Amino acid sequence: MDEARQRAGGTIASILTEAEAAHSSRPALVLDAGTSDFSSLADGARRLAGQLAREGVGPGSRVALLFTNGVAFVTAHYAVALLGAVCVPLNPELDEELTEAILERAGVTCLISSAALADAVRERDAAGAKPLGRVVLLESGTSLARRAPDGSVESLEGMASLSHPTPSTPGDPAILFFTSGTTGAPKGVLLTHAQVLFGIDAWAERWSFDEHTRSLMAAPFFHVVYNPLVLGAHRRGGAAVVSSSPAVGSVAATAERHGVTALMGTPALMRQLTSERWSRRHDLSSLESLIYGAAPTPPEVVRALGERFPRARRFNCYGMTETSSALTCLGGEEVAGREDSVGRPHPGVRLRIVGPDGRDLPPGERGEVCASGPNVITAYVDAPALDAERFFGGWLRTGDLGALDGDGRLSLFDRLDDQINVAGEKFYPFQIEEALASQPGVGEVAAVGVADALRGRVVHAFVTTAGAAQLDLEALRRHCIEHLPACIVPRRITLLDELPRNPSGKVERRKLADRAEG
Repeated sequence: MDEARQRAGGTIASILTEAEAAHSSRPALVLDAGTSDFSSLADGARRLAGQLAREGVGPGSRVALLFTNGVAFVTAHYAVALLGAVCVPLNPELDEELTEAILERAGVTCLISSAALADAVRERDAAGAKPLGRVVLLESGTSLARRAPDGSVESLEGMASLSHPTPSTPGDPAILFFTSGTTGAPKGVLLTHAQVLFGIDAWAERWSFDEHTRSLMAAPFFHVVYNPLVLGAHRRGGAAVVSSSPAVGSVAATAERHGVTALMGTPALMRQLTSERWSRRHDLSSLESLIYGAAPTPPEVVRALGERFPRARRFNCYGMTETSSALTCLGGEEVAGREDSVGRPHPGVRLRIVGPDGRDLPPGERGEVCASGPNVITAYVDAPALDAERFFGGWLRTGDLGALDGDGRLSLFDRLDDQINVAGEKFYPFQIEEALASQPGVGEVAAVGVADALRGRVVHAFVTTAGAAQLDLEALRRHCIEHLPACIVPRRITLLDELPRNPSGKVERRKLADRAEG
């Protein structure tokens, strides 16, 4: 086992302090506007931690972060850890009402935000409500400053530094995430330092991160994969590269400009990267690892990545917020011929496939994926009814439909919640989506159930084009008639420029259903 995984008492704060001690002058964060080395990053985190301590933040305090990707988020994340407080990353795209609800549920006492997002959260004015502490950071390249309540601005360099970090233990709470909420209200997931570092080390070892790594996360930092992509790079002495936007053009340009070695993105972004428009416009020869997940990646996209980037290793990754991002991985030489698999579990993680009656299913049969391990939570935050549904005997019901092969590799098909009931017959969207995706010129596909007075639900499919292809929607429907059971042939097929996705890259099927029924 790698030495990093044997470190005793590892915490998020120790990632920074150990990197500063061993790699002080090496780059930690790389942006178009400049580079911040580990010494500068650690100094800024200690100074911000000192300010937070003076504002009353201490061990166990819940501190929310409201930023887009950048130096401020990373600095604040480490500052909270240095104080032994709990970090609560927030999605900047949530509406004000949902943000307020999360702050209340999380018990947040301090909010650190950018100036642009500071007004997204109202002052607490309810009788008896404790005022929400606020720290507003101004970000200019790699430099940070604090905007005081009176409007004055103070550089972080002028603040008194935290003299002694608060020691945390691996079992202490570290990060409180709230899931994307595509299947209902966001769920609170509280991870300990040990669970966070389990996920970080599982992925860093699988991806072979080291001091030469330059990772780029084409997703928002509030997502759980921030841990392995940014903190994981730092834990191995590498650097995290920050793109100004998750759009493919910006990502490709940033990867070329800064010599990115490990790129993480959604299946949609990976599909775009395989097109000649982007892969030939930019020199992406520095890429050594292509990391994809958040949603099932079509096998044709995995194959196209291998053809377009023959030197890069491909990693099909599966994890959840509830598992500190780490469940399974298929990568390296395993990929060829198994493009539809997400691989075997990480060491220490156990999987099983269960049927509706809760009994284990044999290899090859599809059922619900259940997970167990030291990285897997055993309860949500203040949600006993949900706990009763999702946990049993130390196992988490993931809500994903999958199957294990005889060698323990997992394949994923759908979310159980996405099942469509047509006149009493139950089907999953992947059955329709696979039929449509097999046709030339079809890019992405999503099928949803919509209300029907006679049959209860009928199928409506949405498709995008691959490149500049022209699609004959009636021909697609005829193909479905020939290859699918009659009851799940789409009543309609709609062409879209792109499928709606949440910041985590998952297709927002509810929006599609609303559009179909509107």
